[in-house]
Amino acid sequence: MLFDAYGTLFDVYSVGLIAEQLFPGQGQHLSVLWRDKQIEYTRLVTTSNHGAHYQPFWELTRAALRYACKRLKLALTPEIELQLMNQYRHLSAFPENRDVLQALQARGIKTGILSNGNHSSLTVEDCVFQDNTSKACTVITNESEGAVTVIRCSFLR
Repeated sequence: MLFDAYGTLFDVYSVGLIAEQLFPGQGQHLSVLWRDKQIEYTRLVTTSNHGAHYQPFWELTRAALRYACKRLKLALTPEIELQLMNQYRHLSAFPENRDVLQALQARGIKTGILSNGNHSSLTVEDCVFQDNTSKACTVITNESEGAVTVIRCSFLR
């Protein structure tokens, strides 16, 4: 059984916590606009001229962050951009997912992640919940020029 990574297993809006610390009163607005623009950029690049203008998901994520900050008139320094991008690399998993993955594993159902995120933005470590108990996935990501990378994780302890 395959799951989408961003928004299904991982809370894309959890980045709003650090955004709120960096830009008081704007964290939620930034995380929502950032995600909306990220999805829009992904759709545009994917559907434009049959994907001829492909860009890695991570670069689209960075471009969406820059757009969102500019639109909200937030001063995005290189240091703050790095902080936010690093936080996006380590999004919080939705807490209920661990129980679901454990139940699937108990039934012998193999699980995996299918994502438009590229290998550098979605790795095996992303399959770990905060208590380090859940690694139950295969990560399938779309890389440049249509190649597919598959990363296998060990099952739950």
